[in-house]
Amino acid sequence: NRKQMSIIKVVLETIQQLVKDVADNDLMRIIQQIEMIMQYA
Repeated sequence: NRKQMSIIKVVLETIQQLVKDVADNDLMRIIQQIEMIMQYA
């Protein structure tokens, strides 16, 4: 049961990292798009 808990912990941390990476990528894309718009404005 203790082993199960540690596996769950690792899975949750991995998911958290993935979500963080995706969020960062989306943020970067949004910022780049804003910069593009600002150049044309």
